[in-house]
Amino acid sequence: MRTLRNVKLHDVSAVTHPAYPQTSVDARAAVAAADKIVTRHNKRENFTRAQQIANEYPELSLEVIASRMRIYSADTLEDVLLQLRFAEITKRQGGGLEPLPMRYQSGSSEDPELTFRGEYGINPEAARTTAEHEESAKYHTNCAAKAKSLAEAEGHFHAADRHAYAAAYPNDTLASDRARQASRVLKG
Repeated sequence: MRTLRNVKLHDVSAVTHPAYPQTSVDARAAVAAADKIVTRHNKRENFTRAQQIANEYPELSLEVIASRMRIYSADTLEDVLLQLRFAEITKRQGGGLEPLPMRYQSGSSEDPELTFRGEYGINPEAARTTAEHEESAKYHTNCAAKAKSLAEAEGHFHAADRHAYAAAYPNDTLASDRARQASRVLKG
């Protein structure tokens, strides 16, 4: 053990009541300024990334790409952009796609919408079983192909993905609820 004698000690710390009125501590302001710099840098990076993606997907506007970058994770973004690109190309060519051939089901072999057609119309938001979720996914895929706008197509692709996931994982009640909610939002 050592004992220090004759040492100049400067005590530096933030205090509740400073000795002089002009005394201030700007640690929070420094952190806030650093956060602003980081945010500006991230915005610049995101804008640069959006421009790069726009070069890869010339059919989509920079605004559409930037808005989807804010909504979707990096893992999902590419799939969403491919679906949007496909919808935009289809729209520019002047039509939708022919529905995929389906397995025979009495009464709905040509039109998956018939499965959910009741006295109030099509009802994919009531899907509960695996078969109903599969039919709902087909229904929303067909609706996306016939959509009149990019946003409408994206909404139907999203609902189709939710129903396909719910069909693949029948014991996941949350997935089933989310699929029905996605359909409800479109019916809105």
